[in-house]
Amino acid sequence: MGLFAWFKRAHSGVREVSLTTSQSTTGQLDVRSYAGGTVRVSSGVTLLTFWNRQQEGDTELQYYNKDDSAVTLTVASTKDTQLPPELYDMAFAVIVANTSGTATFALKG
Repeated sequence: MGLFAWFKRAHSGVREVSLTTSQSTTGQLDVRSYAGGTVRVSSGVTLLTFWNRQQEGDTELQYYNKDDSAVTLTVASTKDTQLPPELYDMAFAVIVANTSGTATFALKG
């Protein structure tokens, strides 16, 4: 192990989530162990809105930040987009999109 290897955050792998336009049918992402990452979406997906579940399978509520703004993310299939820091205050993120598709998350712990 190199001198600064302990300083690097471990890449925790890639997670793919199926997206829909409804919080009751869209994919869930366990973000309890992560502190950063990016997302890549399928063609046609341009907006992600984040909902929170405090426990797996719990009722989801739309997630608002401390300024009382809904947590959303503008995305495109032609780029990787940094995930919003509010995501890591959640336990299980429920991701709703403007249209059905997929999102691939590269998360760091």
